[in-house]
Amino acid sequence: MDAFMEKVVAAAATRDYTLTASDFGVLLNATTHEERTAALRQIDGLELDEALLAEISALPLSSETSSNGNAIPNTTSSAGGGSEAVVAGELALAEIKREVQLILPPHKFTGSTTSDPRQDLSFAVRRIGTMQGQHFKQLKGGGGGGGSKIVFACDCSNCNTKIVARKLGVTGGGGYWMLHKDTKVEDFMKSTRCTSKAKISTLELVPMIGADIQSNPSISAKIGLRLAEQRGAPETKAKSIYNAKAHMKKLDLNTYPSDFSRMAEYFEKFVAKNPGSVAKVFTTDHSYGTYTQKHFTKGFVVFKACVDIIRKVGLPTHYLDGTFSKHDIYNGVYLFLVGRDSNNKILLLAIMICETEDGASYSKFADELAAADCGDIFGDAQAGGEEEAAYVHSALFNGERPVIFGDRGKGMNKFFDGFFASRKLLRLWCCWHLRLNCNDQANKGEGLTTGDFWGLQGSESVEEFEKKRKILKNTHPSAINYLDKFERSEWVCYAIIEKNDVSLHNHSTNGCVESCNGAVKEYRRLAPLQFLQNIFLYISKQIQSRHREAEKLLALPEDKRPLFTKYFNTIIGGQTARTNQYSSATMGPDSGYITFKGDIEKAHTVELKKKYPCSNCNFRQNNGIDCAHTLKFLSSSSSGEGLSLEDYSKSDRCPKYALLKNYADAYKNAAVFVPVLQDIKAKDIGLKILEDGTAVPVDVSAILAPLHRRPVAPGPKRKKPYPSRGLGVTTTSTLTASSTIAKGHAGRPRRPGAGTNRHREGGQGGR
Repeated sequence: MDAFMEKVVAAAATRDYTLTASDFGVLLNATTHEERTAALRQIDGLELDEALLAEISALPLSSETSSNGNAIPNTTSSAGGGSEAVVAGELALAEIKREVQLILPPHKFTGSTTSDPRQDLSFAVRRIGTMQGQHFKQLKGGGGGGGSKIVFACDCSNCNTKIVARKLGVTGGGGYWMLHKDTKVEDFMKSTRCTSKAKISTLELVPMIGADIQSNPSISAKIGLRLAEQRGAPETKAKSIYNAKAHMKKLDLNTYPSDFSRMAEYFEKFVAKNPGSVAKVFTTDHSYGTYTQKHFTKGFVVFKACVDIIRKVGLPTHYLDGTFSKHDIYNGVYLFLVGRDSNNKILLLAIMICETEDGASYSKFADELAAADCGDIFGDAQAGGEEEAAYVHSALFNGERPVIFGDRGKGMNKFFDGFFASRKLLRLWCCWHLRLNCNDQANKGEGLTTGDFWGLQGSESVEEFEKKRKILKNTHPSAINYLDKFERSEWVCYAIIEKNDVSLHNHSTNGCVESCNGAVKEYRRLAPLQFLQNIFLYISKQIQSRHREAEKLLALPEDKRPLFTKYFNTIIGGQTARTNQYSSATMGPDSGYITFKGDIEKAHTVELKKKYPCSNCNFRQNNGIDCAHTLKFLSSSSSGEGLSLEDYSKSDRCPKYALLKNYADAYKNAAVFVPVLQDIKAKDIGLKILEDGTAVPVDVSAILAPLHRRPVAPGPKRKKPYPSRGLGVTTTSTLTASSTIAKGHAGRPRRPGAGTNRHREGGQGGR
């Protein structure tokens, strides 16, 4: 231990303060006398006076006395603290060296200064979490806005353990981010109550993060580029950005064109490994005069394993949306069809890669889904039936009617023509998008708050809706006028259920597909083939981890083993807990009424022969499972024996998709096998010159990159004029960007499409 650390340990011992691993990490990263002073002042509880602080900080730096840097201290001691204090400090320091090893080196580019790797760390943890099944979530407010702390938490709601990253070093310097643990390594994410799929310790996490950053140089370069743009010094910023962009361009140019030539073979191997799945490449022939070459236009994939899981233990709610590629060259769109299993987990069912999110793309997506033999998950319609009432419930989903959520983009309308029109597939608007559109159209100050809108949307009766609407009409007239343009059966809970006889399972948005877009956000920075490779791996690991989680629960002792999936266990547990508040009176073998603490005015009539037995609540319509009133009636049978949860799980009233055993069986027989992309060689996409001087392709079967970039629609008309950026020139309030430049001002026009709302399809005016 060098003199500085010995002095600090001795000072801490005299003040009855125990230095933590975090304290040692801060001190070890102090490389100058000024940083030492700042680090010592950061340690709460040490409270050194200014004289001692100056004396300790002035001691020789380790770089001035030894080349060993942060060596683990020896067991000898100098003044003050005694050997026990030194040994304690020694163990804490050894813990850092042996178990933590969490200092992530900053990315450096030619001519750049050391940059803060905060974004690297945050991005790497999220990416690792995605690859492992979303085990880690970043808490809101943790490190946001350039703070000195980022907090990640276990994804399990029953587990309170956290992992924290703190900023080390002096503000304004390069600094480091260090992960450290609030609990012991063996306890982290291994709480007895934790049902997370991760079960990973800090010691295991950090090598994964570091390897992930280093294994993808393209992503690493992009991270470095963002850091250089945000934090680079003025004199080196331009050169840093140039070097980073040049590196990315080289990587893309080396791999991007050849990726499309490998896609067809990759899809063939994927289908061979996953019988029943569908993977297609669509091309267009382009004439170059003396020869014709194939160019990529669309790609389509259906995951049979995921579709089979939905058939067995899926919920009858599907979600449709598109998202943009973030790749530097490919500017296409990914269309996603997403489902939910009975544990409320997302399943990606199908993907369409296309040029743009328009009607033709959605129409093609629907046609390919119809041809892929997965139409049964969307229900059936009675032959010759034209009216909504002619709908026949699907044989899947416990007889519940399937529904699909989507926004109101005009292009998406084409998805519901043809095949899906014959199925009478019920389409509902995404109410999240509806609220955004409503507030866009409302007068200033009259937009609905989140609580107001969802309170109105979730009304369970016409009386409740009218009461809330009347209140909001007085305070938010323009917003209510906008919502009045829509049929209530398109967005209000009670009206949807009354008209369509559908179980919404507590969903009224296409948020599942939006969250899927976010989960694969970093993959969208890759070229299409690399994107698909990561998606396949993501789905494969999701299926495996969900099966392991279910099997662990089934392996519990019988008295602790849940009967239902975690999602439904929470729902039915809440209802059974409420049954003690009710009393039951029987009117017959299959009917009766339930009162709340004997209050006859709050009675609920229960008739078991009806599809929805409780006449006074929409709980089964919303959740697919019986409410507390029905459960109370079932448990108060005339025989006096009642009905246990185990008996209920075996009865016809319980949806079979909610049972944990069925859930585990569905995932046990499902798997997505991913081909090794590196084993597929790219085809030669070059040209060769014949004896007559004619140029022809080396391989006519090779597929080239798309011909065109995604069309960009003009941005919406601004309500306010562009502000003048002129130098000392007076402008009028109606001055446009183009006339500003024509007069020699420093203003510049917006690029085409800039500022368009990506929830809107090409500026067509609807989410």
